Amino acid sequence: AGPIACFYLVGTSLRQFPTRDLPFHKICEMIFTTDDGRRWALDRMPFYKPVYDKPRNKLLLYTSRQSIKSTTLRNFSVGRSLMKSGSKSLVVAPTTTQLRTFNDEKLETTFTYRKKLKEAFTTNDTKWNVGVKEFRVGRGTSRITLRSTGGASGAERIRGITANDIYLDEFQ
Repeated sequence: AGPIACFYLVGTSLRQFPTRDLPFHKICEMIFTTDDGRRWALDRMPFYKPVYDKPRNKLLLYTSRQSIKSTTLRNFSVGRSLMKSGSKSLVVAPTTTQLRTFNDEKLETTFTYRKKLKEAFTTNDTKWNVGVKEFRVGRGTSRITLRSTGGASGAERIRGITANDIYLDEFQ
């Protein structure tokens, strides 16, 4: 496999750059915006840099309110999906309301403010709804599946879903 590639915006044009030498938090700073469309950066929370940059199999964020936990889940799930063809992420929230909020405020706003990014990684054949976000990466497809454990079906809704990464949001 060749070097991992990622894209970033310069004005209205989409540029590609190799990412193997960049820390993951720098890649995220190039890709993402805040919920209101400003450039996203870890300037306010430098203690997150090791969370982003140190490879690990497991991670638990046990922090106070309003400390970018959901934003971090967005950055990891979308960032890895765009960087690695065939990546499969599962995002799980306790209720449908929390899942819709994550979808609307984190995922949809990212691609609302970064239209060229969405255009570069989606086609008419890729799925794009509240439950699934698909991205064309190289010759393959990466997928983020969103599910809640609430409602009558409970945890049955997430059984059988194949995923490389599992992200649990708002569990207490």
